[in-house]
Formats: sequence, structure tokens, C-alpha cells
Amino acid sequence: ILSAALAALLLVGALAGCSDKPADPTPAGTPAADDIAYQTAGITRDTVMFTADGADLVADEYLYWLLNAIAQAKSSGYLADDTAWEEEIDGKPTADYLKETALESAKLYAVAESKVNEAGLTLSGEDENSIQTQMDSMAASLEMYYGVTLQEYLDQQCISRAAYEKMAYELPLLVTDLQEQYVEAGEFTPTDEDMQAMIDKEGIYSCKHI
Repeated sequence: ILSAALAALLLVGALAGCSDKPADPTPAGTPAADDIAYQTAGITRDTVMFTADGADLVADEYLYWLLNAIAQAKSSGYLADDTAWEEEIDGKPTADYLKETALESAKLYAVAESKVNEAGLTLSGEDENSIQTQMDSMAASLEMYYGVTLQEYLDQQCISRAAYEKMAYELPLLVTDLQEQYVEAGEFTPTDEDMQAMIDKEGIYSCKHI
């Protein structure tokens, strides 16, 4: 509940100016009765927060990255108590830093998904089976070592199972396939013009002794 409250607090004005498409202030659906995070935030999973490279990114995914940013800040020694919100991280107000960190992660995955879709890549049956096997293994480990169900864990992360599978497993697999396509097409092989442009931009450095 605390994590959801923090997420709700940070959502206020979090994405102003990120896209020409503002968030819908009146989501079409109603959060599920047992969805504490979304009851607290007052938005539905499919509320569009912004667009990146033509792809819509919804609350289901943005909140996940926001809580991820909060968790990373805590692990680095920040957010020890409520007064920590008045402090700064890397010279920025804590709330702004966390929102920007979450936004960059969300944008990265949104753009990756857009590029994968442009290439028409899809998961194979073998990939889908592998993902389900890994999710089942994860569920068993959570119950064995932490005494929580997979659904309880996902609720803590403010994300649906479908969105978690997409970001944790599906997109990484598809991006790997996209990378292989680029390699085969020579997209990553620099031309002489590319090398000269880099030299002109970066300059040439030499070292006589190390």
C-alpha cells in the first residue's frame, strides 16, 4: 500500500510535456476490487501515460518502472524516511529524479517494442513455452523462499502478469532477434564514411606511455 501511495504521489505531473498526447483524466475502466495499487492511484492499467516513437505506454508499465526506481534509490541508501523526499539525488529533487529515471526506462522499452513491431517479429512457440516455464519456476521459488504467490509479487510491483511477461521475457527475446537481423543486414558494420565522420566529430587521440 505504501509503494502504491508513493507511486500515486509521483504520478502527479510526472509526464507533462512528454508527448503531444496527454493522459486521459477519466479512464474508461474501473480498477479491480482487489487491485490495491490502482485503487490508490485512481487510474486503470490501460490508461495511456505517453507515447514514444509512436508506441503508447500505459500505466501498467510506467508504474512498474517508477517503483523500480524507488527500490533502486532505497538500495543506494536514499529514501530512509519521509523527510528524504526533501533531499536531492544527483543534484535533482528526489521526486523529479525518480520520475525521470522511470520515464527513461519506460521510453526505452516503448521504443524497443515499436522497432520490434516495425520488423514484424513475433515469438516462436518454443519461446512462448520457455516463458511460461520460467514464470512457473518463478512462482514456485517465490512461494518456497518468500511465502508469497506470483500474483502477490506482481501486485507489489504494480504490474499485470501480461505486462511483466512482455518486459521481462518477450521484449528481450524479440530485441535479440532484431539485433540478429541488423547484424545480418550489415547495419552494425561501419563504412569508411562512418569511421571518418566519427574521427571528425571525436578527434584522434594517441598515447605514448601507459
